[in-house]
Amino acid sequence: MRTSWQLPARGLPAAAWGYVNRPISSLQRSAALRRKEWSMKRIAVLTWFNRGRNYGQTLQAFALYCTLKKMGYECELLSYGKNGPRLSDEEINQLSGAKRELQMKFVAFIKQHIQYSIRLRDRESTERYLLENKFDVVLCGSDQIWNPFFSLDTVYFLDFNVPYKKVAYAASMVDIRLASEYEKYPSVPGLLRDFTAISVRENSARTIIRQLIGDDVQATVVLDPTLLLTQDEWCRNVDIAVIQKEKYIFSACRKAACLGKIQAGRK
Repeated sequence: MRTSWQLPARGLPAAAWGYVNRPISSLQRSAALRRKEWSMKRIAVLTWFNRGRNYGQTLQAFALYCTLKKMGYECELLSYGKNGPRLSDEEINQLSGAKRELQMKFVAFIKQHIQYSIRLRDRESTERYLLENKFDVVLCGSDQIWNPFFSLDTVYFLDFNVPYKKVAYAASMVDIRLASEYEKYPSVPGLLRDFTAISVRENSARTIIRQLIGDDVQATVVLDPTLLLTQDEWCRNVDIAVIQKEKYIFSACRKAACLGKIQAGRK
């Protein structure tokens, strides 16, 4: 039975610091750096980012990327999808007006903070890229990449024949009421069993996975990657507007009816 992948504890035992801080020669230091370079694991991340100028997608991808880099891994996001992310000048120039201006800001942020692959438009090109570029782990997540309401793409279940470990971090299935939708995708249980470790964003997702594959691979519920960074780390990398210190309630509404109810409540 395999257990889920978790972030390792930070830092070193106190006894280790004495060894780390010993004076060493330049030759020893050079050898140590070479060993570190050779042992650095390469992780390819498959998630949603910058599809349709979506702030949530881009920030969760950025947060996971930063966390993996802090842990000492070499990380690259796979620029997968037929319709996004729009990162090339050619794709940006297909837009106009405010959409183009906003897209340019998204692209500037991504190019500054995230290492990403060439555009990969289908499963075959993605698998070929993974094989040609030699990774140690392929990681999917986070966001709603496993939400069957969005016409599930099994590529996000790492439907590749590659000799790398497959890991899911904070992948979202959204709601237990969607469990029956997975009957439309008979390949999903087999793909899940191929994972070395699985972590999800909701308790409901853990329940769905157990229904699909039992305890073949145990799923763990973890934090969304946006919560893995500290306040200082966010402030250093993202231009966050100052919020007036007044009494207020923030609500994100997708439907006008929801907003109407809130306005009625204020009255």
